[in-house]
Amino acid sequence: MPTPEDQPRDETVPPRLIINPGSEAIPYALEESAGEAMRAYFKEVVGEAPLEQARVRRASNLDDNGRFGYVLTLTAGGGVAPRDVNVLMPGLPVDVLRQGVLRMYVDGSSWMWPYGVNIGRRMINEELGERSLRYGYDAGLPDERRLVRAAWGARAVITETGGIDLLPDRQTAFGPKRDIDELLANLNLDINKRWIDRATSLLSTGEMSSKRAGEFILVADRDITVKANTNASNGYLYVCAYPTPHIESS
Repeated sequence: MPTPEDQPRDETVPPRLIINPGSEAIPYALEESAGEAMRAYFKEVVGEAPLEQARVRRASNLDDNGRFGYVLTLTAGGGVAPRDVNVLMPGLPVDVLRQGVLRMYVDGSSWMWPYGVNIGRRMINEELGERSLRYGYDAGLPDERRLVRAAWGARAVITETGGIDLLPDRQTAFGPKRDIDELLANLNLDINKRWIDRATSLLSTGEMSSKRAGEFILVADRDITVKANTNASNGYLYVCAYPTPHIESS
């Protein structure tokens, strides 16, 4: 009877266990393909986000196993320091990457294409979220800050009978200069009068009170949205205005 020592041995090497599928080395990667994929990634992540600046530069020192290094620099403006995001892009056609077969690396973490795009967008939201209205109703701005190209805010002095005093040194704005200028021009054209008239009416009827917190949409049209809240401040009305976001249906 054959003993275990007499049994034929399998000399084949077992396949390498891949803990994180899609993160393996890419032997036939091309830098040109990685560059095209990075341009597509930049377009999907940055899009029309109201950054002061966004740019990509090649970083060959980051290259690793068929993934090519890039640095995506996001500048939100408004005094917020630029943020550098390291991206390792597989050197394969973007159509292949969109199928979710290989992972990119974004700031050290690996992601299939759609998740990598979402992570990039989240980082932009974080950067834009650092922008805030020093005066005004900052909490009234959309949570998705990528949609806010510019915003204006003010802390107005009010009376319970409807008096509203808009002080020049208690107003603020953020965003690229051209977008701020366009927003302020629209406000000065007729929007300020509209929201002030509406707030005056709400105060005089008692629906709005500086003794009770509550959000009011004072203007909402296809161009401008204006919101306000007294925050139960006993004498102040916090206001914000921003271009109404237009979300394209997919």
